[in-house]
Amino acid sequence: MEHAAPDGDERRRIRARIIELNLPLATRLTYRYLNRGQSSDDLRQVAALGLVKAVDGFDPARGKPFFGYLIPTVAGELKRHFRDHGWDMHVPRRLQERYLDVTRTCSALTQRLRRAPSAAEIGAALGLAEHDVVEALGAAAVYDVSSLNAKVSGEDDAAERQEFVGAEDAALVSVCDKLVLRELVRDLPERDRHILSLYFFAEMTQERIAAALGMSQMNVSRLLRRILDRLRRGLDDRAERPAEPSYARTGISMNHTRDASVLTVHGDVDGLVLRRALVDAVVRTRRGRVIVDLRQAATAGAATARALVDAYQASGSSGARLAAVDVPPQLYDVLCRLGVTRLVSCRPLCVPTASASPLPKGDSQPSADATAERMTLPSVHRRPLAGVHRTSLVAARRTTPVAAFRTTTGRQNGTPGRWDGRRTRAP
Repeated sequence: MEHAAPDGDERRRIRARIIELNLPLATRLTYRYLNRGQSSDDLRQVAALGLVKAVDGFDPARGKPFFGYLIPTVAGELKRHFRDHGWDMHVPRRLQERYLDVTRTCSALTQRLRRAPSAAEIGAALGLAEHDVVEALGAAAVYDVSSLNAKVSGEDDAAERQEFVGAEDAALVSVCDKLVLRELVRDLPERDRHILSLYFFAEMTQERIAAALGMSQMNVSRLLRRILDRLRRGLDDRAERPAEPSYARTGISMNHTRDASVLTVHGDVDGLVLRRALVDAVVRTRRGRVIVDLRQAATAGAATARALVDAYQASGSSGARLAAVDVPPQLYDVLCRLGVTRLVSCRPLCVPTASASPLPKGDSQPSADATAERMTLPSVHRRPLAGVHRTSLVAARRTTPVAAFRTTTGRQNGTPGRWDGRRTRAP
């Protein structure tokens, strides 16, 4: 071709012969790009076009073999075709190139680490920020987008995919709001309900409502604004305060006081139920106090410890303070051995002495307010006293009433019944 005339028949014949001889090689180069969303016929056509460009652009004067120029040219045409026509949605070229780099690096790191690498590790290997890696991986989602008009089967009368795509039913979504709104409207005064019915259902203007009720249009406008604000606040309050689950049949009762939420355990309660109740109480009590009364509990120590630890972990996000009171001696020993008392404030069940005032008749079980009042005393289990062995201290806590520790853990001020909360050094 180099020595033939540029416009002669001999050059065109030689050019056609070269293309015919190398067309099988160009077709074999397309095999590595199959099953990537493009048909094989399109890939063979692109490879043939790359072969024609390689034949026309080859310069024998450079002294390089023809195959060293043919293969990169055809491969470049195939890659360009995927870049320009392979993506179902348009993506910037920088994202396409970055996605290819991320894919190669991810494969190499997977073989080296023997696990799937994280976005931070891929970014460190490529010198990219983590959000750039996440952006490149997210771009792969739009490479092959399925059409809603695609057939679900190969039959001629098959349905399209869009016929099976569900849509959000506005009437079904608003059922909960309508039920709540019905209760709120029922609590409104009769005049307010009458104004709402005239405005929204009778489609009367404010002037007509004012004429029917014998008041000014401005007064009707203010009443409507006040009624709608009241309903809106009621809906927002119901949304922020979800319904509290009931554990009455499981042996767990929940009482709410002004200062704390008291959860009382009665008898043998399943460990999973206790854990769920504690976690629910901690999550719902925002920056408040959750007191667990274990006086009548007969649950296994390991299950109770696991439930308290899970509730303690949940309190980290909600900001609630968790405490256990009136813990039976055997259960308290288990909690101490498992280290639960280091995480959760636990107060053992104290044996009443002769000087202690007996409970009134009919008050065999302390109420929620009484339990919350007991928790206002400063905790005595935070740090061992200096010079006292831990075993002796635990034994003293089991047998000594709470009132006996008041002289060593704080002082009373001049006002009777008040506690200043200050500590004193142990004798």
